Formats: sequence, C-alpha cells, structure tokens
Amino acid sequence: MSPESTRVVTGCADGILRLWDATTGQLLESFADHTADTAIQCVRCLSDGQTIVSSGDDKWLIAHRTTVSRAIVVHTGATRSMVAYNGGVQVISAGDDAKVVMTNLATGNKDREFTVGEQKPVVVAVRPDAQRIAAGCEAGEVLVWNANDGTKTLHVLNVDAAVTAMAWSPDNRKLAVSTAKNMIHIFAPSVQGVQPPVELIPHQQFTVASPVNRLLFAADSRSVWTALADGQIEEWAYAGLEQRRQFNHGGPVYGVAVTHDGATVVSCSTDQTVRVWDPLTGQQKFQLNGHIGAIHAVALSPDETFAVSSGADGTLRLWDIVGGRQLKQLITYDATMYSIAVHPQGSLIAAAGADRKVHLLDMITGTEQQAMTGHSDYLHSVTFSPDGSQLMSYGYAGQLKFWNTADGKLLRENRIGRIGNTAQFSPGGKQIVIANGDGTASIVPNGS
Repeated sequence: MSPESTRVVTGCADGILRLWDATTGQLLESFADHTADTAIQCVRCLSDGQTIVSSGDDKWLIAHRTTVSRAIVVHTGATRSMVAYNGGVQVISAGDDAKVVMTNLATGNKDREFTVGEQKPVVVAVRPDAQRIAAGCEAGEVLVWNANDGTKTLHVLNVDAAVTAMAWSPDNRKLAVSTAKNMIHIFAPSVQGVQPPVELIPHQQFTVASPVNRLLFAADSRSVWTALADGQIEEWAYAGLEQRRQFNHGGPVYGVAVTHDGATVVSCSTDQTVRVWDPLTGQQKFQLNGHIGAIHAVALSPDETFAVSSGADGTLRLWDIVGGRQLKQLITYDATMYSIAVHPQGSLIAAAGADRKVHLLDMITGTEQQAMTGHSDYLHSVTFSPDGSQLMSYGYAGQLKFWNTADGKLLRENRIGRIGNTAQFSPGGKQIVIANGDGTASIVPNGS
C-alpha cells in the first residue's frame, strides 16, 4: 500500500511491477525495469509517496519513480527480502549470497553489511522505531542486531525450521516469525521482575494450515495476520505477555484458584498461609492462618464463597473467603495432602497425597465416605469430572486412575510411564490434559 492508502503495488513472477488504484481497482501504471520473466520477490512504497523499491531474482534492487528508475546491484544472487529504513533513504536487504546489506538509494553505496557468520538469511524486518533489525535464516535461526551497529548480534532466536516471514509489532515489543513447518512463533520481552530482563524470549507458538508467505501485526499489536500459500488470509489473536498484577506471597506459591468473574484470586504457599487477593488492584484482601507447614493445594466451592485447602500438616480446612475467616478444620490425616478438589455440586471434597489414597469426604461435616487405594506412590493430583460422576487421580508413579464417585470403585487405569504432576478434565469432559515431571504435557481423549 502507498502511505496514503490510495494505491496498491504488486510485484509478480513475470518481472512486471504494477500500480493500481485501491478504490476502483484500475491499473494505473506498469514498470518493466526488472529482467523479463524473473520473479519480483519484494516491493516497498516509501514514505515520500513517490518512490517504489523492488527486488527479485535478477539481483537488481530498483527504485522506481514516475519518470526515472535507478537500478542497483547489491547481492551476487537473488534478493530474497528487502525493507525500507531511515525514511526510505536506505534499504536493508537479504540475498542468496548469505548477506544482509544496508544500501543508500541516493548513492547506490553499501552503507553497512551485517555480520551473519555461516547463516543464510532469507527474510529481514526492521522494528518500527528503527532500533532493531532482524534476519531470519534457512537454518532456523533469527539474528537480531542493534541497527546502529551491525557487527554485534544482540540475540540469536531459535525456531523449528527455515524462516519464511517475519514482522515486528507496532509497539516495538514483539517479533512474529513463521517457518517452513507452518508454525508461527511469537517472541516478546520477559515479564516485569525477571532479572536480568530479556528483550526477546519465546512467548507463544501456533500452527497454521499451509506455508506462510507474509506476516503482519494488527495496529494494536494484539493479533497477527497471515497470508498463506493456500489462498487464505487469517487473523490470529494471542495472549499478551504484559504483566497485569503481581501478588507478593511470603514464600513459593503451590496453589492458586480464580473465581469465574475474575474478581477474586485465592493462593496458598509454603509460608503456611492462604491469601485472598483483589486482582484489579493487586491488593491483599485477607491472610488466612491456621495450617502448620506448607500448604500444597486450594480449591473453590461451586458458589465461590468458600475455599478448601490441604497441606503438609495433613489437615483439610474450610475458609470463608468473603468474610476472611476459617470455618472449620474438616479432618486430619497422617500424611501430606498434595491435592484437593471440590465436587461440582459442592457436596463432596476429594483429597490425595503421600498416603497413596484418594479420600472422599462430606464437605459440611468432614466425614470420610470413601478411601480408594491402588496407587503405588505419592499422589500429586485429584480432580472431579465436570458432571461429578468420576474422580481422576494421578501420581508420582505415572498411574492415571478413574474412580466412580458414587461407590469408589475403580473404572479404568492408564499407565503414562512418566512422573505425574497433574491431570485435568477439559470443561466438556471429553479430553484430559496431563502434565509430567519431565517437562512434557499431552492432551488425550477421555476414555482412551
């Protein structure tokens, strides 16, 4: 698009550059300065509204104006990618000769050549504030430089395959990278408080249906547009990395629960407290004391007015999170309880831990109704299915067991073969997500 968004320029495989009226679709002008039938790989409209710069397979970098064109040979092979820099005074390009070069359009001179080592850069992108330049390479690396000094690489970012397209976000904070495996990688700064701060770290990745030809951030920097080889244009939203609030507990946090309206956060920690927070202000509402030892789990009642906690002292405690007080100590076991869950109807509590049992209790009286056995090691996770008919437990030995809530009978068992950290049902109950101690996670159909 031209700067005023009234014209569109296209570069095609026939080597012809065409200028179109963006409103009527009428062809305004054609430029045949490139070698005939050699593909144009990149086109840029400069901010002066008069100059179009193109590059392609014929090695030429050409600045076109209405009356005159200037052709410059920058690379010894085809020019793969090119971006305008410094208001269009210069352009930065990547070519088949494995070079990234800054060229002065007025003089035709190479103002700077960036150090790429053994890499073969195929895509370049300039951050909107002109302070960073990135080059994506065939080997699956992205090199990032300070634009004022191309000799020192600030970052080397690794992706899963050859880079096909890149884009910086308008807020200068994020870099989107697509690869030959149809993956989109989002890099962004580390969260506030991480020391030392890191300018670009892996943030999110997702898969698209076909190869990506071009990437573009939306104006608000919160979504990415993709132009795909199958003819589709798609917009992808992603979770922002900006830290909204930070709640300072007195020790490592082992459990957290959030009400559905997002108005209350409940957490538990090794500091032996359950804390209730206002997420809008980041202020603590209540600090609830009573446990003796680390608290490993916290869960909310269905009406989200009560919380249940369990920990190293073997106790299960019921808390009023609206009034900020302990209602009762439900029961005491002779082992650490690592996980706790509340039945969707609020009548039952499930707890599991170091005694290798799954305990089922009445939430009001604390009376134990069932104690299911069969696990061979510590249990780290217990949860009810969305309809409450099943109870799922997962533990250190990698055993995933499913129990009938009504009678406590074992329904089935899966042996995962890894140290089990946690397992959860999807909201509809049709899938299960499993997280393991070796850093792996998987999503499997419920019942498989």
